[in-house]
Amino acid sequence: MRPLISVLIPVYQVEGYLGRCLDSVLAQTYPDLEICMVDDGPAIETLYRLAVRHGADIVQCKMGHTGEDAMPPMDIDNPDERVYPDREQVMVAKGS
Repeated sequence: MRPLISVLIPVYQVEGYLGRCLDSVLAQTYPDLEICMVDDGPAIETLYRLAVRHGADIVQCKMGHTGEDAMPPMDIDNPDERVYPDREQVMVAKGS
């Protein structure tokens, strides 16, 4: 079994390019892909500061699947932050 490859695509204000980008990713010859599109407008700086403050390799915050007319919008002031100082702690957290 081949490993799943995660492709992270920042999508903040790139509506005009998103179709072409996704077509390009989907046209790849490696089929085992997970495509994650992230509206990174407010999220990146918050996560960066969290990683620096804790000296962490990996940080995570709350995510939500929304549509254009979804209500209520995500609360970016309460990101449900999680810190994983190293890969081993990520694996332990993922298994629980």
